[in-house]
Amino acid sequence: MPTHVVSPPARWKLIAGFAAVFVIWGSTYRAIRFAVHSLPPFSMSGVRFLVAGLVLYCWIWLKDGGRPTVRHWGTASVGGVLMMLIGMGAVAWVEQWVSSGLTALLVATSPAWMVLLNWLWGDGARVGWRVWLGLALGLLGMSLLTGPDDMSGASVGWTHLFVLVLCSVSWVLGSLYTRKASKPDSQPLYTAMIMMTGGLWLLITGGIFGEWTEFNIARVTMTSFVAFAYLTVIGSMVAFTVYVWLMRVADPAQVATHAYVNPVVAVLLG
Repeated sequence: MPTHVVSPPARWKLIAGFAAVFVIWGSTYRAIRFAVHSLPPFSMSGVRFLVAGLVLYCWIWLKDGGRPTVRHWGTASVGGVLMMLIGMGAVAWVEQWVSSGLTALLVATSPAWMVLLNWLWGDGARVGWRVWLGLALGLLGMSLLTGPDDMSGASVGWTHLFVLVLCSVSWVLGSLYTRKASKPDSQPLYTAMIMMTGGLWLLITGGIFGEWTEFNIARVTMTSFVAFAYLTVIGSMVAFTVYVWLMRVADPAQVATHAYVNPVVAVLLG
């Protein structure tokens, strides 16, 4: 079989990709907060990713074609559970009670998890003290950015804190898994498959939690609807596609730094 050598992307493409993930996902913290005011978190996230994935899948299929196998759908489903259901859906669920500052702080632990898990499970080399010092300083900076007022909240329990840490770990595991998993030749097609399968898992979870029976469309505010539309088109179709591409062409530890920059963007927008 002939081997295909993939040349590294141009520097400006990498810069543009990182900038897109930094800015867009920084804005999604605010958008999720608006969306869950009147939309159920799991079902909202499920429809968001299912619609975005379906549109992206159809567009790529009509343009380039594609024949994903059953195995490809299986690995996409695993990625959908780790990244969409747990990594994203649980964040939307927690933001009903936890402040955006505390959410951002705990999500910002993902670079440390990325370095550790990529070393233990991925293809990363053992890191030195400079890397760990940099990660610690980044986390300290995040705590100073959020401040004690944003981290307070009487309704925040250990369950919420555990779920947020679980979200970070699950997102990293899903990112590393999809980096090496069996997938179609088209990376955007695989991205769409992850969003579609993850959206289905989120909708099933929403049904288990009783969101379908309790939902009333008359209670949905215009603010929540606009936030949902933004999350679907920009936060999902655009940003997630770029993120999966970066995970393929860049160092995972570098890609994970979005967890440090996103909260800064969120605070500035707020």
